[in-house]
Amino acid sequence: MNKRLLIVVSLLIALPLYADFRSIERVLRARLGEPTWIPFLGLARVASNVIHPKGVHDFQLAVFEHGRLDGEEAALLMAREAAGFTRLVHARSRGGEWTFVYCRPGAGGRVEMLILTSDSGETVLIRCDVDARTFADEMNKPGKFAQMGK
Repeated sequence: MNKRLLIVVSLLIALPLYADFRSIERVLRARLGEPTWIPFLGLARVASNVIHPKGVHDFQLAVFEHGRLDGEEAALLMAREAAGFTRLVHARSRGGEWTFVYCRPGAGGRVEMLILTSDSGETVLIRCDVDARTFADEMNKPGKFAQMGK
């Protein structure tokens, strides 16, 4: 009994749930169906919570490969469900692709980001809790983004 309780408590501490992510994911599930299952994603999340690679303290990810939202519908969803977040990026292409990035300050010098993006094939929702200084340092290296784009 004590071993089970210890496991449950450690998972609750290691894997906090964020209402903003869950509420947006719930709407996307109702509209687009179940997200794609990604093997070992939970293990990667625990590892990021312990190791903090490139300043990432935690993340959540949901990939919907079937169906897609209209950009206007997604903008309304994010405006309604991302209360307390500041709109950082709203980008839409002529081809119907769109990306919305919202952020808010977190505890201990961190930034929490919500990203909702879609192209012709899939819709992706990401929440990440990153170290603000490390994130800013990485954003100041345009050469890294050029390498990632290749």
